[in-house]
Amino acid sequence: MGRNRPPPPEPRDSDSGERNHGIALQHAKLGALCDTLRQHLAVEDSEDCLTLASQLRLALDSHFAVEENVLFPALLARHPELREQIESLEGEHESVRRQLDQLLFCIGATSHAQAASVLSHLRALLDGHEAREERCLEDP
Repeated sequence: MGRNRPPPPEPRDSDSGERNHGIALQHAKLGALCDTLRQHLAVEDSEDCLTLASQLRLALDSHFAVEENVLFPALLARHPELREQIESLEGEHESVRRQLDQLLFCIGATSHAQAASVLSHLRALLDGHEAREERCLEDP
């Protein structure tokens, strides 16, 4: 028997700046992790690359879970006109997850050059996604 969840709390206006700062800080940390991974790929440090890619996976999974289960529902409750933008952002999460799977596969196969290429594409996806996400949070 499924339990009905209460609606997410409506964010206060003062929450907006804190939320934006928190998300931007998470984005910066994810970018730094990508940069560190890129450096380790350049010297073909397989063990550290696998560890860093796994850390990136965990960080992104956690980040996406907060957005998909807390932030986006609260934002939609207050700004239903953002539905298309939020659905697009959630779709981008799936693209990022697929790139992460490919990255982990390449690192596991010790294909460092291929992994560096996948990471470059992943970083471009993340940069664009993060910019759209931060604009969405600022607009309401």
